[in-house]
This record gives sequence, C-alpha cells and structure tokens, in this order.
Amino acid sequence: MSLDMENINKIPDQAAKQAVQDMAEQEIANTEQQEAKTTAAAEPKKKSFSPAKTVQGVMDGSFLTKGQLFSLIPFIFYVVILIIIAIGNTYYAEKMVRQIEQLKKDLKELRYEQITTRSELMYLSKQSEVARRLKVTGLKESTTPPEKIMIKATEDPKNTKTP
Repeated sequence: MSLDMENINKIPDQAAKQAVQDMAEQEIANTEQQEAKTTAAAEPKKKSFSPAKTVQGVMDGSFLTKGQLFSLIPFIFYVVILIIIAIGNTYYAEKMVRQIEQLKKDLKELRYEQITTRSELMYLSKQSEVARRLKVTGLKESTTPPEKIMIKATEDPKNTKTP
C-alpha cells in the first residue's frame, strides 16, 4: 500500500484522513528504524573498556594473541623502561645508604684517633717529658732564667731624609 500526499488529500472524511496520515508517519518511522539497524549492523561495534576484562586478559595471556598487541608495544616498552629505572634507582639509593653508613663509621674512628693523637702530643710536649727525653742525649735543662737583650734605639737609616 503506497501512501502519498495526493491519495491522502482525496479522502473526504477528516478522521479517516488523520488515521491514514498517522499510518503513513508510522510506516516512515519503521523504515527509518530498519535502515538504522542495517547500517549499525554493517558498522563494527566499538568495544567498551572494562578493567575486569583487561586484567583477566593480561592474567590468562589472551591479550598476546590479539591484533591489538602491536599497538600496545610502545606502551609496553615505556612501562618496562620505567620499571628498569625504578629498580636501578632503588639499588643506587641502597648503595648510597650503605656508603653513608660506612663513612659515618670511618669518621667516628678518625675522631677517636684524633683525640688519642692530641692527648699523646700534649703528654710528649710537657716540660718534664721533654727534659726526661733529652737527658739521654746529654742536654740538660737550664736552671738560670733567660736574660733580655736590650738594644738602644738609634736613628733608623730608613727614617732619615736626604736632601
């Protein structure tokens, strides 16, 4: 049954005319829906992202068999490089911590050695110890105090002016 506007206008009854127009509009809507279904069926459906399916695909290894693997290769390399950098950074940090601890231990030992050496030097530089050690060589400690040598101030040749 072909319903076009010319045939609808020829119907004398207004109610019948309205019913036929409604049927024509319904038929047009049905054909549009069928066309939409056929075009939707012809187009590939977009896959929705589901984290659960993605994790399951990674766990069972099925993502390796799909064609999308090649599109993920740059991302996989990026993640691997980040993991390698993180591991290297961790090892470097642990090495630095061990080195710092060793340097602290060495510093502590050097402080002890410095304190010991300073106390030995103070002991060896005492007047009585110096005298005791020089007795072996034949030198004696002076019993007379030292005398001051006084020089009379004379005119300094640098301060004289020459005409």
